[in-house]
Amino acid sequence: MADGSAPMQNEATETLVVRLQTLYRARRARREAVELANSSYLKCWDAVSGLAYYCNLRTGLSSWKKPLLLAARDPLVDVDSAQDENAQTPEIKLEPTNGSDPDPVAHLSLKDRQKRHEESLAFKKKCEDEKRQLMLRHRRKIARAMCRFEKKVLDEKTRTRQERQEKLKNDNQQLLQELYDGRKKENMQTIREAAMRGNLDRIEKLLDMGFSADAESAMGLTPLLAACQSGHLEVVRRLLSSGASVNHAHVKTGRTALMEAASRAKPPVIKELLRYGAQIHVEDVQGETVFDCMKDAANREIIERACQIWSTESADLFPVEFRQVSLAYALISKRQRDTYEAEKVTTRRDLIQLKQVLQRKCAEAKVRYDQDIRGSSFEPTIMRRLSSMEAADLKYDAERRTLLLEIQDAVDKLRESERAQFIPEVVILNILSFCSRHWFDPHSSRQPKVFKKKKPPKKKVTRTRSQLLMALNVPPTSLRPPPDQLPEELEAQYSSFQQTLKVQPFHTSTPAVKTK
Repeated sequence: MADGSAPMQNEATETLVVRLQTLYRARRARREAVELANSSYLKCWDAVSGLAYYCNLRTGLSSWKKPLLLAARDPLVDVDSAQDENAQTPEIKLEPTNGSDPDPVAHLSLKDRQKRHEESLAFKKKCEDEKRQLMLRHRRKIARAMCRFEKKVLDEKTRTRQERQEKLKNDNQQLLQELYDGRKKENMQTIREAAMRGNLDRIEKLLDMGFSADAESAMGLTPLLAACQSGHLEVVRRLLSSGASVNHAHVKTGRTALMEAASRAKPPVIKELLRYGAQIHVEDVQGETVFDCMKDAANREIIERACQIWSTESADLFPVEFRQVSLAYALISKRQRDTYEAEKVTTRRDLIQLKQVLQRKCAEAKVRYDQDIRGSSFEPTIMRRLSSMEAADLKYDAERRTLLLEIQDAVDKLRESERAQFIPEVVILNILSFCSRHWFDPHSSRQPKVFKKKKPPKKKVTRTRSQLLMALNVPPTSLRPPPDQLPEELEAQYSSFQQTLKVQPFHTSTPAVKTK
């Protein structure tokens, strides 16, 4: 056991010695670094802000941040390794040396601090003067260096611009070559083709670029008509939200988007069109309406429900204005109900107080009446007794009449407060049921359809043989000269004008040309 424990003690002793040497060297290195930093840096104070800054005595540079040599007072030790070492080795306490004071400036007196502050100001002024003199002495070199720097920056910008232009040129040439070879195809769909094929991303891009949602082709096709023919619900919603005209009719056929959607059995598209105020009773060129082109029973049921009066069940088939009006009425009703409830509570509170006041007045009037009757019994004569009793009765009747009128007013006020002073839901539904489908449209009045008048058939003209021969023997008229030849009169005038210019000098005024 003794032989086995001896190597372990030697190893522990060696570890302890290495640890002591490491700590001593680290502390010595830190002390030397602090001394070196104190000899290289000077702590100064700013005269304006009063804050401290550090000036490098060797380079003349100043910084608001504390140098790392002065900031790192303690060495950085890994936490895990430190815990392991602490567990293996015993605690070692080292007494701080006199040379490693954490902050010697903190122990200075006010006079010393003022002296250091003045020294820092003088040193700063000296550095500024030396810098100014140095710049004046080497101003030509500085100017040449600035010119070289500006030229270098301009050359770099020019080179960068040329590289960017060259890159754009190469990219454009490559793109054109790929398009020419057919290796790359750009999306050239129009907004109507995209609506017909349901390409929502293409429609979004074209609408953001400024294309109109009612862009009409040469044949009269609009994007909304194309989307309704194909039955793309999301495309229809996007076009309608972008301001597409829901009642736009085809130029040649006169068919609307509702007719196209109803003829192809698309109930969601029909509901969306009805929500945006699509007119139902519209005729096309053939005189047909939406009822003549419906092929599905579900579509017919939707259209028939939309033709009825407004109700909560069919609210989703009516224009958005009905929903806005119903919400406005509901908001008004809610505000009126809140006001009614608040006034009702206030009225009841006031009437309770009024009831107590009237009861007190009634009791006081009865007490005064009893006192007057009791006082009339002390009158010496019967006539005076009767007159005093009559005066007491009249006074009591007047007070009681006043109290009864106040009670009647209070009862009327109570009944008035219990009466509902807001628009109930039944009244709102009744009001909206009297409104027609296109009541809130800005152009709700339907213009009468203008039918084209049929031209009368032309009468067949029969000519005799003599009339035909006379028509054939008509002499032809003289043809006008071609546009590259002038008439004879203008040709003669032009020739005379040229001769006049040749005879007279250039500075003299030319005579006026006479015309026949």
